[in-house]
Amino acid sequence: MFNLLPYSEKKRIHHEALIRLFTALSVSLIVASVFGCLVLYSAKLFITSQLTGLKLEKANAESSLSVKVADLNKEAILFGKKVSTLLPQSELSLVDVIKKVVADKPSGVLINGFTYRFKTPKSADVTVAAIADSREAILRFVGDLGKEPSFLGADVPVSHFAKDTNIDFSVSFVASF
Repeated sequence: MFNLLPYSEKKRIHHEALIRLFTALSVSLIVASVFGCLVLYSAKLFITSQLTGLKLEKANAESSLSVKVADLNKEAILFGKKVSTLLPQSELSLVDVIKKVVADKPSGVLINGFTYRFKTPKSADVTVAAIADSREAILRFVGDLGKEPSFLGADVPVSHFAKDTNIDFSVSFVASF
């Protein structure tokens, strides 16, 4: 089919088609921009609400943890008093040994347990089981125990130094008074 319109008419129709195309593209771009802004704003609201919820959850956990730590400290003191009343005064006070070991504990060391065996009424073999963040923490802990005059022969087996971090270890020594 041949277009028999004059050249000026063809040019006007082509110009109108370009204007319609530009208008359609502009409207589409505006609609896409508005939609994108709405999506970003809703994502921002969602992230903000999640962050607020996590902050509240963290605050609740910290407050409950501090209450639990305070309760555990009270229970430990009460337990220490009970143990000290059960032990005869002439024997080694294990409560004092535990207090000294905990006082010598550097940051990065978490004590899991104590075992002991009385050798005489004035001395006992003590083993402390713990977890350390690093080898250096173990060395600081053993060094601090070695400085205590009533703890003799604080020793860590070499095999406990095989790992670099989160190291389960035990320290053995003789406590005497």
